[in-house]
Amino acid sequence: TIIQFGAGQAGFVCASGCIFKHFWLSGGNPYTTGVVATIPNADGIQAGSSTEIQDVYINGFGRHGLMAASDLGSGFTGWPTQFDNVTTSSVVSAGNLGDGFHFSGNDGATGVETAPQAYSNQGYGFVDISLYGNVWLTPLSTGNGTGFLMGGHGGGEGTVIRPYSESDGTVGDFCNGTFVCAAVYDPLGNLQAPGNSTTGVVEQNVSLFKEFLEGVQIL
Repeated sequence: TIIQFGAGQAGFVCASGCIFKHFWLSGGNPYTTGVVATIPNADGIQAGSSTEIQDVYINGFGRHGLMAASDLGSGFTGWPTQFDNVTTSSVVSAGNLGDGFHFSGNDGATGVETAPQAYSNQGYGFVDISLYGNVWLTPLSTGNGTGFLMGGHGGGEGTVIRPYSESDGTVGDFCNGTFVCAAVYDPLGNLQAPGNSTTGVVEQNVSLFKEFLEGVQIL
């Protein structure tokens, strides 16, 4: 199902407890080239706590593709003070004027983003500057104007497992103090020293994520 939105409009807005599945959300501000000013609040999906998004394609919005946020630091006045448990699976965010995925504001823990993809956005592919960070599992980034990944402030860090960037910078660009890498692999699976490979992928905090999955299986 394709849903078309006009120029300068947001797509779906949900303060908490929503489920979005099997949509193509098309905005009225597709990014092509050059430097284009973003439009306040013109995000494809604005997600609050306990929102689940699966198999959704977000394209051509005036700011971020997916914006998960709370009051603090996000400009979403009147929203809850936290946005725990925003989970996604197979979400693609492409050709937006801001970031592909942008998580910001207070709290923001326990989200697991599985196989997210960000293509040809003007900003970053992925931004996670929420207070405690989320789990990003195999994020893929290609052709984003500012870079692959930016994250971390306050008391926590995001956890990134096996990200892959085809054209948004080297592994060292996102293997720094914000996202501390456990290991770097080249495309053939050979182990490299953290930050030394320019063509590989990064695996971080695998043991923590393994413990998380084991806990889910026990439940």
